[in-house]
Amino acid sequence: MNVLDSHDDAFRRERQMKVWRRAWKIELIEKTNPGWRDLFPEIC
Repeated sequence: MNVLDSHDDAFRRERQMKVWRRAWKIELIEKTNPGWRDLFPEIC
């Protein structure tokens, strides 16, 4: 998992991802989180 160094980095990354195609986003999620687990408890 990538950890972003700052709010600006996170915002920039989010903007990049907004233009990606949905199928590519789903492929990325399934590669890194195949069970689609809720990761919120792990990052808070």
